[in-house]
Amino acid sequence: MTTEQFNKLTKEFSELKEKMDSLRIFINGQTKNQTIDDINLDLLISQLKAMETYFSILTIRIGINTPAENGEENNIH
Repeated sequence: MTTEQFNKLTKEFSELKEKMDSLRIFINGQTKNQTIDDINLDLLISQLKAMETYFSILTIRIGINTPAENGEENNIH
């Protein structure tokens, strides 16, 4: 993986984390004062779970592609 590709991956990771955090806060707020119907709330919960799965995959990809301290890439073939 090139440095440019790795940087895009870490940017995507950060952006996804922000979106997940915002969605989680919104969902948790719905337990106190529900402003959306149950079907949409259930769908948002499912969406958050899908985002968390994707986040886990990005975490693994970052881990296996983090450039080594000696400048070599940790590519798995």
